[in-house]
Amino acid sequence: MMSFAVLVLVKATLVCGVAFLLSRLCRRARASIRHLLFALAFIALVAVPVASTVLPTVTVTLPATATVRAPQGRDTAAAVQSSAGAEVSESGIASVSQDTAPARTVTITQVLTATWLIGLALFMAPVVVGFWQVRRLRQSALAWTDEQALVQTLAFARGVHRRIDAVLHDAVTGPMTFGVLRPSIILPESAREWDETSLRCALRHELEHVARLDFLTNCLSRMVCAVYWFHPLVWAAWRRLRLEAERACDDAVVREDDAGDYASLLVAMAQREPAKSRRPLLAMAGRDDLAARVTAVLDDSQTRGRIGRRRATGLIFTGGMAILGVASITVARAMPQTEATGAAAQAPAVTSFKRYPSSQIRQVDGRTVATSVTARELIRMAYGVRDVENAPWWVGTDRFDIVLNAPLDAPGPKQESTMLQSLLAERFKLVAHRGSKEFPIYALVLARPDGRLGPQLTRSQLDCSREAVRARSARDSSPSPPEAGDRPTCAMSSTYGRLTGGGITMAQLASHLPVGTHVSRNVFDREVIDRTGLSGRFDFTLLWTPDRADPIPDVQSGPPQFRPFTSSLESYAPRLLAALQEQLGLKLDSQLAPKPVLVIDSIEPATEN
Repeated sequence: MMSFAVLVLVKATLVCGVAFLLSRLCRRARASIRHLLFALAFIALVAVPVASTVLPTVTVTLPATATVRAPQGRDTAAAVQSSAGAEVSESGIASVSQDTAPARTVTITQVLTATWLIGLALFMAPVVVGFWQVRRLRQSALAWTDEQALVQTLAFARGVHRRIDAVLHDAVTGPMTFGVLRPSIILPESAREWDETSLRCALRHELEHVARLDFLTNCLSRMVCAVYWFHPLVWAAWRRLRLEAERACDDAVVREDDAGDYASLLVAMAQREPAKSRRPLLAMAGRDDLAARVTAVLDDSQTRGRIGRRRATGLIFTGGMAILGVASITVARAMPQTEATGAAAQAPAVTSFKRYPSSQIRQVDGRTVATSVTARELIRMAYGVRDVENAPWWVGTDRFDIVLNAPLDAPGPKQESTMLQSLLAERFKLVAHRGSKEFPIYALVLARPDGRLGPQLTRSQLDCSREAVRARSARDSSPSPPEAGDRPTCAMSSTYGRLTGGGITMAQLASHLPVGTHVSRNVFDREVIDRTGLSGRFDFTLLWTPDRADPIPDVQSGPPQFRPFTSSLESYAPRLLAALQEQLGLKLDSQLAPKPVLVIDSIEPATEN
């Protein structure tokens, strides 16, 4: 999601930049050509993100940057473990030394999405208000029947054969156009006193807006600005779009009337408009554009007129091809190959590479032997991701035998990943980038609406800090095993149908549930995450009658195909769920959580040797 948004942002910047560059090159051309360029830019701003999700992508791979890492042996790993603050309980379960509240997972993607939606609503509101303003002006305006015949005559001359209503309203200070199917020209009440030349110039200008469908273009482009409210180039392009529309309509007037008289008329209309007057939000242009318009009107070297159909068709076709080309491009960086010093820096020498039909990885004579593994399993082990996206079918079906000269347990986890990544790059020509995807989980949440805990779950008074555990261990050097009704201290213990704990956090309880309840791993087919919002430590006792052992379908090779809100626990462990809710006041809820995935840009079937 994040990578898609960044790519759309980059493409939007490219589109706007190209539009400004081309308009600069066409500064002596007709204003209608420049207006069409910016109109195509706004079409591209809509088409690029839509087409990126529909069209086949063309991946541009950037070279990977290698990073140098020092070798990590067993001493370094031990040092990391000793500084992690984890303590081993009496039952062998590590408990955290600090009381930390389990934070709800709020990703940066969710924050940015929420911010964008709020901005979209705020910037879309003026579009709705502006449309309501102009519509209200049209409904309350008075029909100007005396000049209706003149309006229709001028409209036919401009190639507009629809009925166009001329109306008067005392709330407007200058002419403006409203509507698409049934357009109207709204004029100020003072228009009754205008001379014939001024009135004809004003009507020709507004009728050119009608012929060009500028009101529709203005509304739609303003909506696109609301979508890209955070992008200053999009707003700048919108202002240029409106200015070029005004200049194109000015050109239509100047071709039939004197440029000096029309420039004087523009200045006079601007002077009639009060400095603090508020134009309707969807009005085409205001006093800010007056200087540029008057300069263009008085420029005799400026080419004027409408763009021809043949030229417009050529520009639209070229723009469409460019939009499709930009939309289909995606950029991916090749996965970096980590460089380490010593023997771990060398890519593993592959002495055997064969296909095979249940996967197994073991150490044989100082070498790592992987039997019947799929490319998907190798990718998941190499990059430590939950799943693989955009993979061809054979990645999860074809199985291989692989023999590596170096044992995987010798160099350390990072060097192990490096060797497997080198193998994938060498034999499968893998090019990929990291992404994120939401997966189904079991969320441990409060079961009661009022947030009350169950009778068997209470706040703990135990001191489970590292110092307290060490002092207790030194005092009780040979502790006797706990009685049947006793709770372990700062740990959990379990038997068939009974799970107890003392001084346990909710995060520890959530992670231990699949193990401590002795339920088949196929039932707990998802990760259990604490989302209770409870901090501190708790004592509890959970008793239930074990459910009958019904046959459970085996998990298929590769990642399981989850149904997000269907829990296998409801079918195979209903008594456990009932006891969890009645005794502890907790329940397991099917939810979604983001997990890292690897998105494949390109991969090739490996050859045997």
